[in-house]
Amino acid sequence: MAKNEFTITLDTLKLDKIINELAEVDDIQMSAGYFNAKAHPVHNTTYPQMAFLNNYGWGNVPRRPFMSDAGQDDLIKRTKMVAFALYQLCQGKNYEDDLEDVAKLMASNIKKRINSNSYAANAESYKAYKQARWGNSEPLVASGNMRDNVEHKVTKK
Repeated sequence: MAKNEFTITLDTLKLDKIINELAEVDDIQMSAGYFNAKAHPVHNTTYPQMAFLNNYGWGNVPRRPFMSDAGQDDLIKRTKMVAFALYQLCQGKNYEDDLEDVAKLMASNIKKRINSNSYAANAESYKAYKQARWGNSEPLVASGNMRDNVEHKVTKK
């Protein structure tokens, strides 16, 4: 008579090996944004400060959440990329480049949000100043400095 059964065998030695390999990536962070204290060439404000002030708004400057919005972009794609990196790790293959690609995607998303011009306009007086100085009056875009100073990195805590 035919049997209707199946068997699952766990090889804990392989599981221990995978756990040890995963410990290798414990506390690795992929980041994108503004990491240095370099000051904007016109203002005496650093890029991290400018990003914060624009993202959350202050005084007469409306909230332009380009950093927050970029953090939500491509969540599923980034998750799949990290999962693939972990798969590569468990296969004994290079995974560092895959994690680097995640950080690059995050930086690219910030730049796309800056270029999107989908945020509140500058005040008319400030538009005139930016237009005269840079030939562009769009928020976050005028000089290109905010976009050009976005960085990415992969670090271990």
